[in-house]
Amino acid sequence: MGPADRILAEGRREPARVAVLYNRTQEYWRGSWAGAHFNRLLLYLALQHAHLPTDVIIEEDLSPEGLAPYRVVFI
Repeated sequence: MGPADRILAEGRREPARVAVLYNRTQEYWRGSWAGAHFNRLLLYLALQHAHLPTDVIIEEDLSPEGLAPYRVVFI
């Protein structure tokens, strides 16, 4: 189609070095509080707008091996 198609097709996503913790236990104990969801959503959107690849992780990922790829984890 175009000259850039070959380059784009071979591209790879940059690995995420930033993570946002999705705390399921808090939801079980406090209920589905809309403010917490909204704060996480806005944080994730701000990181995306700053062009920072971000993963959402869960509590089971909170181990040395699970956190190894990340430089920053937002709790």
